[in-house]
Amino acid sequence: MTSEQPGNLISNGEFSFEKSLEILERTPNVISKMIIGISADWTMNSEGPDTWNVHDVIGHLIYCDTENWMLRVQYLLNEDTPGPFSSFDRFGHLKLNKCKSVEQLSEQFIKTRMESLRQLQNLDLGPDDMRRKGCHPQLGEVLLSELLSAWVVHDLGHISQIVRVMAKQYTDNVGPWIQYLSILK
Repeated sequence: MTSEQPGNLISNGEFSFEKSLEILERTPNVISKMIIGISADWTMNSEGPDTWNVHDVIGHLIYCDTENWMLRVQYLLNEDTPGPFSSFDRFGHLKLNKCKSVEQLSEQFIKTRMESLRQLQNLDLGPDDMRRKGCHPQLGEVLLSELLSAWVVHDLGHISQIVRVMAKQYTDNVGPWIQYLSILK
């Protein structure tokens, strides 16, 4: 196999709206399959003080769909919007979801994401739209394609976080195998 074959290629690749949807559509179901029906020890424990548990992560993903991603997509498509995006409180979900179970949050995330993607697909975005520019309050100029790419990577990062938080519940139980389990380091 040469370095030009897909199996060895590490590449940033080009943005693809269709490829992005493949991840955005699956994230809620991937998380749901992982957490529905398992004990609260897996979903309510975290990595320590000031870290999120699985419950918190799902709440955050819901909050991002309703208060961040789609609002910013709409902002970028509105030519009359002056100034930067409004700020986003990354921790805003923490006070909203305390009384909900992970099952309720998972169900809500599935519904919320379906609605976000319905809205996104109804925009009938084309290549020119992907080059639309806006201003992020901290990052400066951003493109719609960058926002959508960030949304995909954000989902994947939080799936990874959920897996890591769950794995760390057994850190003290794996004995000498810890040296082979990079997720615990």
